[in-house]
Amino acid sequence: MKRKVWIPMTVIAAMLLIPVPLRYKDGGSVCFKAVLYDVTRFHQLDLDSQTGYDDGWRIRILGIPVYDDREEPDTKEADMAEHEAPPRGQPAAYDPILEEYSQMVQNDFYVDLRDSDLYESSFGEHISMEIRTHEQDIYYALYDIDGNGTQELLIAGGEYGTVSPVFTPWNYDLYGWNGTHAVRIFPEMEFGYRTNFSLYENGVIEVFYSSSAEESGTDLYKISDDGVNAMRIDSFTSTARLEGETPVFTYMQNGTEISEEE
Repeated sequence: MKRKVWIPMTVIAAMLLIPVPLRYKDGGSVCFKAVLYDVTRFHQLDLDSQTGYDDGWRIRILGIPVYDDREEPDTKEADMAEHEAPPRGQPAAYDPILEEYSQMVQNDFYVDLRDSDLYESSFGEHISMEIRTHEQDIYYALYDIDGNGTQELLIAGGEYGTVSPVFTPWNYDLYGWNGTHAVRIFPEMEFGYRTNFSLYENGVIEVFYSSSAEESGTDLYKISDDGVNAMRIDSFTSTARLEGETPVFTYMQNGTEISEEE
């Protein structure tokens, strides 16, 4: 007969409340992160500060900020009044995304937490599932793909020690700006393993995929007028099957069979 295994409530409470320290390479900031909350003591390098550092505290419960003393609300309003409205496509809209990637890199992809309950939640909501699988160099670029005056944000990665005469990082994610916040342009796609994308000078985004050794395809998109949705303009697939020992390929364009030459 199997015996019931009782877990003391003190053990559960400890798992939820005892924090794990995460140290950032920004001058000395430390985040004490638990399942239910996190407390960050900021000590960031800041050349504009009289002390050379930006110091402060932030407390979040279940990811919701409840305290942050780095900048008072009236200071924020005064700063906004002194400056003109930000230009269209203001890169600051992407700061929350870049901050999550920056923290991931500074904490070595959270490898120390891999066997912990905190591992998955440490990455943040914007971190691609594919890009977090192994440690690599992370890059970002701001580029106006569709020429509408708004810069899109690209996230890419590259292996350590890769030697190539051409800088060719692997694209993992793409964001646009809807006027108030950042939006993933391909929210249903996870780039990195069998699905990836490339950009062309005329604003075309090529998404290429391979669902198996027998099927692959390429879809061509342009960003729609709203700046945050992808509009498919063409689609090609290639499938293979064996007839005896002979491989036979079928090529399709937008659901219509075409020849290999076409």
